[in-house]
Amino acid sequence: MEQGEPERPGPPRWLRGAAVAVAVALALLVLTRTDLLSARPPGAAPGSPTAPPAGTSGAPTTGVVVRAGDHLERYDGAGRHRLATLPEGLPRRTPLVHAAGPDGSGPLVAVNQTVLFRASATSGRAIRSIGRAERVIAPSRTPNGLYVVQSVIGRTDVRVIEVDGRTGDLVDDEPFPAAADGGGWRATDVVTVGAGRSALLLTRGVAGGHAELALAWDRDSVRSQAAPRLLRFGVTGTVLGTTDGRIVTLPEAGTCRGEACRLTVVSVTEDRTFSRTVDPPPGWLFGAGFAVGDRGDPVVGVARAGDPASLALARLVAGGRRALLVPGSLGVVPAVPPIGGPDGSVVFAVAGRGVTPEQRQEVRLAAWGPDDPREAPLLAAPALPAGAELVCVCR
Repeated sequence: MEQGEPERPGPPRWLRGAAVAVAVALALLVLTRTDLLSARPPGAAPGSPTAPPAGTSGAPTTGVVVRAGDHLERYDGAGRHRLATLPEGLPRRTPLVHAAGPDGSGPLVAVNQTVLFRASATSGRAIRSIGRAERVIAPSRTPNGLYVVQSVIGRTDVRVIEVDGRTGDLVDDEPFPAAADGGGWRATDVVTVGAGRSALLLTRGVAGGHAELALAWDRDSVRSQAAPRLLRFGVTGTVLGTTDGRIVTLPEAGTCRGEACRLTVVSVTEDRTFSRTVDPPPGWLFGAGFAVGDRGDPVVGVARAGDPASLALARLVAGGRRALLVPGSLGVVPAVPPIGGPDGSVVFAVAGRGVTPEQRQEVRLAAWGPDDPREAPLLAAPALPAGAELVCVCR
C-alpha cells in the first residue's frame, strides 16, 4: 500500500443526471426558521403519516425513505406517507439497497432469511419475492442492478452474482472472477473507480481480531489486463465504510476512542492503493462507528473533546490530513446512522433544534451538501418516529 492520494474518480455517466435531481429536490425541502412553526401538515396529528396528495402522477420526486419498525415511510414534498409493510421478523439494520435506474428511480431490495424481495421506494405496494440470496452487497453499475451473495448447493462457500433489482433475473454469474476462488474471503462492499471499473472489497479474519483486505476486480478490467484479478493491500482493524473509490478504516479492532484515535483512508486506483492517516477536527475526537456518502467525500462521526455527548459530523476531504467539521451538524443522533445521496449530500438525524419546546425535543432530518458551505438545514418533513432507520435518498 502506497502513501498519497490519487485523482478522485467520478460516478457512472448514467447516474449524473439523477444526482442533479437529488440536489435540487433536497434544496426544495429545506426549512426556514418560519417554516418550523408550521412544518406539520394542517390537521395531521403529531407523528402520524400523511397520504400523498390526491391526483399526483408522473415521475416520482426525490425523498428520504425511512424504516419505522415493521414498515417503510417516505418523506418528501408531499409530507410523510406510509410505504410497504416489511416481512415479519426482519432484523433491525437489515440493508435495504436502492436499485436505481437512469432517472434515479428503482426498488429497494433486501433479504429476509434467504428470500430476496423488493419494495417500492415511492408507494405502498406490497413487497414481492424475486429470488433467493444470502444478502445484498451493493448496487452495480448496471441500471437497476445489484450484487448479491448466493449459497452454492453442495458446497460450503458462496458466490457473488449480479441481478436485476426489479425482477431478480441474473445479469452476470461471475462479475468478479477472484470472488469464486474461495480462500475464506467475505464480500464486504463494492468500490467504484473512475467511470467504468469496480472492485469487490473482500475481508478475512487474521490474528489479533484484525482483518486482511483485498480487492477482486471486475471481469472486464481483469480480461483487458487493466487490473489484477486479486489485489491484497494490507491488514486493518475495522472497515467503517466505502465511498467514491475510498475505503475508511480503523487501524485497531473495535471502536476507536480518545485523542489517539486516527482513521486511515485507503484510495483505490486500477492497480494499486494509496493510504493516509487522518486527524479529527481541532477540539474533536473520532468515535462513531460509521463512514457514509454514496458519492464525494466520506463523512464520519465526531465527539467534542471533553464532552462526549456533543456529537457532530466531519468529512474526510480528498488528500486532506485533517477532517473538516460539517457546519450545522452538532446534535447528530448516533442511533440513526446518516445516509449519503448520489450527489455527495448527506442526510442525518439531529435533535435539539426548533422554535417551540416541543420541537426542540423532536428528532428531525437535516441535509448537507459539499458545494454549500452554509449550516446544514433541516428538511421540511415531520419528526422521525422512535427507532427509525434511514434507508436512502431516492426516487
